[in-house]
Amino acid sequence: MSKVSVTGSKGVMPSVIETIHGMNLVHLSDYDGSWEGFDNGNPIEGADDASEKLVTVRALESTLGLSETNVEAASGPLEDDWETRLEEIRTRVNELDDERGEVREELRQVEEKIDRVAPFAELGIDLDLLSGYESVDVLVGEGPTGAVEEALAASDDVRAFETFTGGDVVAVVAAPTADAGDDPIDDALVGVEFTRHEVPETEQSPSAYVAELEERQQELEYQIEDIDATLEELEQAEGPFLLRVEETLSVEVQQAEAPLQFATSEHAFIAEGWVPSEEYDRLVAALNDAVDDSVEIEELERASYDRHGRTHTEDVHQGTQDAKEDEEEATDADSSQQKAVTDGGTAVTMDNRPPTIQNNPKGSKSFETLVQAVNRPKYNELDPTILLWLTFPLFFGFMISDVGYGLLYAGIGYYLYRSFDSPGISSLGGVAIWAGISTIIFGILFGEFFGLHELGYMLFGEGGPPLGDKGLSPATADYVNAWLIVAIALGVLHLNVGWILDFVENINHGHGLWGAITHSGSWLLMLNGIWVWVFTPQAADVKPDFLYTT
Repeated sequence: MSKVSVTGSKGVMPSVIETIHGMNLVHLSDYDGSWEGFDNGNPIEGADDASEKLVTVRALESTLGLSETNVEAASGPLEDDWETRLEEIRTRVNELDDERGEVREELRQVEEKIDRVAPFAELGIDLDLLSGYESVDVLVGEGPTGAVEEALAASDDVRAFETFTGGDVVAVVAAPTADAGDDPIDDALVGVEFTRHEVPETEQSPSAYVAELEERQQELEYQIEDIDATLEELEQAEGPFLLRVEETLSVEVQQAEAPLQFATSEHAFIAEGWVPSEEYDRLVAALNDAVDDSVEIEELERASYDRHGRTHTEDVHQGTQDAKEDEEEATDADSSQQKAVTDGGTAVTMDNRPPTIQNNPKGSKSFETLVQAVNRPKYNELDPTILLWLTFPLFFGFMISDVGYGLLYAGIGYYLYRSFDSPGISSLGGVAIWAGISTIIFGILFGEFFGLHELGYMLFGEGGPPLGDKGLSPATADYVNAWLIVAIALGVLHLNVGWILDFVENINHGHGLWGAITHSGSWLLMLNGIWVWVFTPQAADVKPDFLYTT
């Protein structure tokens, strides 16, 4: 990768931005504000308007449930009257969304009324008979009838009562004593689990009232379905247009906000970024074609980094091609910022780390998310995605080794992979699919299906599955020790692969052979030395017997 600097007057800055963006080659570095006389630039005129329209488009897409998985973006340039069309769509969608919100609110209120009246319909007593009395109190609710009657009989504030039941609903009619309080029934039922229902205000019978409410509920549900169908038609009809507008506006906003990453003075700007070294000449030619000689383009350095924070550069501007190392002491790569070496001592204060793009085969793409959960590999550093793809499903399948569970993992993974737009969740689904496939394969080899072992004999006859038994029964307990040794051996092998790769990387990037021996070779010697000793007869009397007898 080459770090380039583009310097010019502000008058040509929009053309430079458009050219760079159109080539899709340069990874811009953010200016950190440390140069005297230079500040971060301001967005180009029109950025706010484009951002506002972009927010509008994305809000419409959210309301319509629009995504590229079910609708493809339209091709070609936008029409001249696209803003008018966008406003018409916004007005129509907002009207439908508001109408749907009102209908949903009314539906919620109707459902609440049904919930309140349903107990009275179950009771079978007209609502006008449950209120309006002066000499007796009436209470309706749900609770244990026996406990309610016992509490009322024991109350000194109730001289007579009668209960009526229907299902779980209880209606209490009680005559209070002369010196009773305001709510004698409530006072009597203090110790009883009783849920009170307010009597609805209607002249209809409960069953008729519920029937009327349910009819209204169905009408409202039909209205929501009609609105949803209309919105779906709009999605199919206007979706390609909205996606195309979003794509166009996203590009406009990115271009308009690019100066925020530049160092600018009153009349000039400086932009820095990384470009593939082989594309540098094409970048220079494109900028010269766009703005002639109005900008100064300079290749500052060609850099690579190792995992230990050591910087390797080629001082391109001075014409030397000898790689040199940063003379400052290397610090831990995960906690320190790497310092660039540039031509002629010019200070480069923008972010000097080359960008990293992981490029792996399609089948292993899902495992890039697991790698990034630890850290994205640095430029010129080994990308372990392929190794993770080869080992993670293998170890997972060996650990679970059950056809039934493998089918579950694969099914859940397929659902996540197909149903979610989030790259993280869909990648997790891809990992689960591979893990499920591996689990199924090992499940066949172990002859296990949801913990049952008959599958092995069904597939492979009386001899049983090829890998034998897991040792889960007393008769086959020796298998436990055997698989423990196999698991340890695989783990040691896995660690060896990791340290060998680290050994090679240390040789290639910064430490040489001796550095590789001290950094990685020492771990290899210790790892293998310990485990070779563990399996040797030396001091066998203090080691488990199964190490030698299994």
